Amino acid sequence: MEAVMAGNDLDPWTKGLVDDMRAHDGHVTSGPMAGRPLMLLTTTGARTGRPRNAIVTYTRDGDRYVIAGSKSGAPTHPAWFHNL
Repeated sequence: MEAVMAGNDLDPWTKGLVDDMRAHDGHVTSGPMAGRPLMLLTTTGARTGRPRNAIVTYTRDGDRYVIAGSKSGAPTHPAWFHNL
């Protein structure tokens, strides 16, 4: 899953998801994504220098977080990948 948005320009569904995560210590507690490991990844736009947010799934490897830029199996990288 990936939802990319500039700064705070969130669509209503994504805003609800982010609000839920922020209200519950990073956990999604309602809706179809409840209980899934999601994080809000904030990068700096490579061209604009503006904050860019992406909601990504993750797994843990000990104390480390592991995210994969698979773009749901597409042959190209997700937009946020270029901002790392």
